[in-house]
Amino acid sequence: MNILMITPFFPYPAEFGGTIRTYHLAKEIAKKNNLFLISFKDRDNIDIEKMQEFCKSVETIPFSEESKRINQLKTLFNKRSYQTIQYKSQEMQSAIDKSIVDNKIDLVFIEFSQMGFFKIPSNVPILLDEHNIEFDLLARMSAKDSFSFRKLYNKLEAKKFMKEELSFVKKSAITITTSQRDIKIIKQYLPETRISEITNGVDCSEFAKPENIIPEKNSAVFTGAMNYFPNDEGVNFFMEEIYPFLQKKDPNFKITIVGSGPSEKIKAYKNDNINVTGFVKDVKPYMWNSSVFIVPLRMGGGTRFKVVEAMAAGIPVVSTSLGCEGIPATNGEHLQVRDDPEEFANAVFEAATNQELAEKFKVNGMKFAKENVDWEIVGNKLNNEIQSVISEINNEK
Repeated sequence: MNILMITPFFPYPAEFGGTIRTYHLAKEIAKKNNLFLISFKDRDNIDIEKMQEFCKSVETIPFSEESKRINQLKTLFNKRSYQTIQYKSQEMQSAIDKSIVDNKIDLVFIEFSQMGFFKIPSNVPILLDEHNIEFDLLARMSAKDSFSFRKLYNKLEAKKFMKEELSFVKKSAITITTSQRDIKIIKQYLPETRISEITNGVDCSEFAKPENIIPEKNSAVFTGAMNYFPNDEGVNFFMEEIYPFLQKKDPNFKITIVGSGPSEKIKAYKNDNINVTGFVKDVKPYMWNSSVFIVPLRMGGGTRFKVVEAMAAGIPVVSTSLGCEGIPATNGEHLQVRDDPEEFANAVFEAATNQELAEKFKVNGMKFAKENVDWEIVGNKLNNEIQSVISEINNEK
């Protein structure tokens, strides 16, 4: 089967969650299909050769954007959303049109709903991968944010993109989401649409902690792109409302904040006990060297890679309810879920100091990741969905 994947972010190297999913799904699809990739060239350090290892062809389209904030301001007075306007490209459309004809494409796989506006011939089925339900994420951010411009922008953007996003789902033969919650949101508006849950995954063998590494006592780590507002808000929530409770138990409790683009406010937390790394090439050593993995998020959508990665790495996880949303793990068995700041701090301290409890979460978490969210398992389910869609369409002809 010939499949064309189009994506706004080049999949490798995977610097943040979206491209991690794109890279691994592409790799799994290519095991059973001929995969052709067209991506915007969103940064300079892309590795085309890595994608050419399993793709039949790889094409990049230049992407340059004026000031993000200026463009967002402009869209306040536009009927269309910034989400789609930012990726408008005749060059991308032409590349899609040519690939569909030249490569006799059987299905177009669209990564991220923001790419859903590109025109695809009606006789070619579309699979839309919803990394997040974007209008829901924008609405959540608007509800949390007190900053006037961002709150206004997110509120208006959510309303505009909701109409667009649902239209993209409607024209797709199948939509995939990362969680049951996201399926329920779409079904509220489009009850007849075909949707399947394809969870985020993890390469369990890659994240397995080497036996010779001993985590630092009384330490916790957070990983995630810090220029992503939900991560920034979550870390500030932890430092301002949770960490003081930890300090009462141990004034020298260590915190490591790993991720690109930390704000000046986040950088200012840095001291002898708090490390703010900025961008790192590999987050795994920071995870392996920490006693506990924290996910203090209060907004966001989809499911968080960081949770299943920490489980695969054998690190006890303490998360808010939203931080582990969409992951079918059990509180108290695979991880600890706490929303109250003091209870969150107590759970972190207990996981860091109670060896028996830490071992329980290590063993159970690794087992859960291997049996439920290893990329090979996720990929098999996705390929079965693709084959089912194509078979049904062929039978209708």
